[in-house]
Amino acid sequence: MKNLIKIISLFYFALFPVTTFADEIAGSGWFAVYGDGDKKIILFEKDGTFTYLNVIHDSGNQGKVYSDNRDTWEGDKNKLFLSFTDGYRLCSLKRNTWSESTMSGFCINKKGYKDDIKVKLIE
Repeated sequence: MKNLIKIISLFYFALFPVTTFADEIAGSGWFAVYGDGDKKIILFEKDGTFTYLNVIHDSGNQGKVYSDNRDTWEGDKNKLFLSFTDGYRLCSLKRNTWSESTMSGFCINKKGYKDDIKVKLIE
């Protein structure tokens, strides 16, 4: 009986692989809008880093793309954590219950500046 359960389990997981929230995020692109009006496009790499383009940025960095191993992300259940520039700015996002393609949360930098963030999957 135990062998039958093992065989059925293997068959089930082969047909219906378990995907995690991190698996869903990896390789996707999201449009981010911050409370201060800044806007970014964020591309989540499969290696746990991300690339972002400043679409509108208060400091005047519009059009600049940033991509290196100092910008990292991690997903857990329905939460996503972003670390910009080795933790200079940290963001915590949660998937919205009414839409799997949107998340919202907040960011805080080392100087203590806090800002809201909303992101939407680019489909």
